[in-house]
Amino acid sequence: MKPMRMLTALLLGSSLAATVAAPGFAADKVKAGVVRSMGGSPNFIGKEKGFFAEQGIDVDIIFFDSAQPITVAVASGDCDVGATGVTAAFFNLAAQGSLRIVGSGTWERPGFQSIGFLVSNQAYDAGLHSLKDISGKKGAITQSGSPLQYSIALAAKKYNIDYNTIQVLLLQSNPNVGTALTGGQTDFAVQTVVPAYSVMNKGGAKLLGWQGDELPPQQNEAFFTSTKMINERGDVLKRYLIGYRKA
Repeated sequence: MKPMRMLTALLLGSSLAATVAAPGFAADKVKAGVVRSMGGSPNFIGKEKGFFAEQGIDVDIIFFDSAQPITVAVASGDCDVGATGVTAAFFNLAAQGSLRIVGSGTWERPGFQSIGFLVSNQAYDAGLHSLKDISGKKGAITQSGSPLQYSIALAAKKYNIDYNTIQVLLLQSNPNVGTALTGGQTDFAVQTVVPAYSVMNKGGAKLLGWQGDELPPQQNEAFFTSTKMINERGDVLKRYLIGYRKA
């Protein structure tokens, strides 16, 4: 065969092989729930770097304003996986058999900044300078039953403060908490690192301390999925986790 004819035959053969193989490599969709402005970084990295594509996975990142709705979304099938704070809603649904923890998430340890206690400028000027001073004060978080609420309870226990003297404000989203801090509607707040720095960098609040430095080591987050996802799309989940771990 002449060189030109051989090259043409090879190109046609490669094109035909690609056409035949393409349907077998159609990407499987995985819907990943993440809290807006924080968390879920492996999903963004894996998507950008092509780690999920290597596994035949197309990740659809779905944003939420707090952790608890992610739990509900995964249990209902609106999302396939979630990696966020373990809330009271999670434990309730897991107890019913709807959810399963696949791996651990963020741990609070000295030197690792994840959950922070912030104080409004107004409350700081009035003398709220440490966690010892939160008795009788207003503290803002996103939702009830979250690790953020548990953080307040742990701080109160450490400093022998009656938790019931603290007025916990449930503001539903991180932007709402930041606005309350900046405007002085709350004395202090508990937020994860990204929204916390967003407020502090604009001068809207000051740092009281990081949970990892102030309190005993604590795991507050987990990677989880639904029982249905494991039973019906186990292979897809395994391939997604390969890309997630690489990211």
